[in-house]
Amino acid sequence: MIWGKNKKCLSQVENKNDNKNYNVLMSFHLFLMLFLNKYGLEYHVTSKSKFKDLVNKTYSKIKIRKGLSVFLTRNKVTKEAKWIITNLKL
Repeated sequence: MIWGKNKKCLSQVENKNDNKNYNVLMSFHLFLMLFLNKYGLEYHVTSKSKFKDLVNKTYSKIKIRKGLSVFLTRNKVTKEAKWIITNLKL
């Protein structure tokens, strides 16, 4: 049963900076915002200044920076993820 594995993973997400599952979800949220900025409707767009503020206040404590940097390079999305790289100082 697939739900059992997902339920266990999602139930382990705690709003703590050292929680790996939480860090992965936070990184995914950054990519989701980038995707919506490029392909979403105009009300989905997050301005560069708001994006920078969000990264500095909320996402700056991500602990998986090295892994995120490797992921971006390996998947050749560094150009698209320039906002993330610049604002998180990867």
